[in-house]
Amino acid sequence: MSIKNTVLKIAVGIALSLIISGCGGGGGPAFPWDPFTDDPSLNPSNIPHWTPDLDPGREQTEEVVWVRAADGLKIYTRIHRPADASATNRYPGLILVPGGLQQGYAWHATWRKSNAWEFVKAGLIVLIYDARGRGWTGGAENYNGPVHQDDLSQIIKYFAARDDVIPGGVGVASSSWGITVTSGAAARNPDLPIRFLIDLEGAHNRWVMTQWDDPKWLKIMDGHGTWETEFWDVREAISYIGDVACPYFRIQSD
Repeated sequence: MSIKNTVLKIAVGIALSLIISGCGGGGGPAFPWDPFTDDPSLNPSNIPHWTPDLDPGREQTEEVVWVRAADGLKIYTRIHRPADASATNRYPGLILVPGGLQQGYAWHATWRKSNAWEFVKAGLIVLIYDARGRGWTGGAENYNGPVHQDDLSQIIKYFAARDDVIPGGVGVASSSWGITVTSGAAARNPDLPIRFLIDLEGAHNRWVMTQWDDPKWLKIMDGHGTWETEFWDVREAISYIGDVACPYFRIQSD
């Protein structure tokens, strides 16, 4: 099984289990059927398991929503959802964060078994977005630093408040260096309503991100080498991940 197939099955399995669990928000109280609870009195054998039922024919729709950052900047987001999603027919939500310095449409790649449309086929509402300074979103590139992390926090709050998303049912999945944004947002804002965080082969520190100061990668990073301590101290997932309160899953291929 390829890693792309794996991330789809794991993400969908976790997200749809929210329906069973009652969907407590990140850090909230355990529910009787909560698969993430650490309550020792519960018998794991009694917890039902939901198996994703991919529906290739599920009718889908898309919409563009501009989410305001804390400083007023409008951030481009695109919502992929089942056509029948509504306030009376809610679905779990999944935010997809791309790797590197990519735009949100990286999650449109048809070669990905875990692209945005495939998640919707499995019964999720999906949000992708262009980070500040990329694609349709204005502002200056922040290289997945605190500004980008704060912007993601605003996106999470907006998404969790949608009336077609199950309350407390928002998960986040990131690819590669996207883990810096997701872990930073979650660690610095522990009250964010994040149900789980999936890390798809994330680049955990400055050395991996620059490939040990490889000139090609330094060019991508606008010359920010590993010696720039002030720059990198706020852009390494390894600095944040220990403070992430929600369930965390890492997927790594050989």
